[in-house]
Amino acid sequence: MSMEDIIAQMNVEDAAFHATEQRLVESGWSSELEIENIRRLRSDIRKIWEDRISEAKVSGVF
Repeated sequence: MSMEDIIAQMNVEDAAFHATEQRLVESGWSSELEIENIRRLRSDIRKIWEDRISEAKVSGVF
């Protein structure tokens, strides 16, 4: 898997979180806590991806 593939996968996952958040907000059926949990999870997952990418760059994997 290339660096471009990894970044593309990160962006796909981020877009899925964004779409989920939008559906929750627009439906009106989700509590603010549920929406905030999705936002927090999105941020946490994004941070994990960014850390992995940084580590790969530093270690010379890519």
